[in-house]
Amino acid sequence: MESNPIIHHEGERELNATELAAQLSKEQLKAVKIKGEAYSLCCLEVWMQKVGDVKLVVADEADGFHFYVSNRLG
Repeated sequence: MESNPIIHHEGERELNATELAAQLSKEQLKAVKIKGEAYSLCCLEVWMQKVGDVKLVVADEADGFHFYVSNRLG
């Protein structure tokens, strides 16, 4: 994935992934433990240019936001 792609989420204006992540509230981030490591994650359906509809997982980690994308919407 590009380092900061332009996305569309729920009819909002175009914004990059970091802008969207910064708008997430603490309630939208879910605390998850994976192999003993704690993460704060949020999964959103967004539209990305050249890709279309995708699932975007935002991980709020100590060194900033990390983004994971999947075209598997189900």
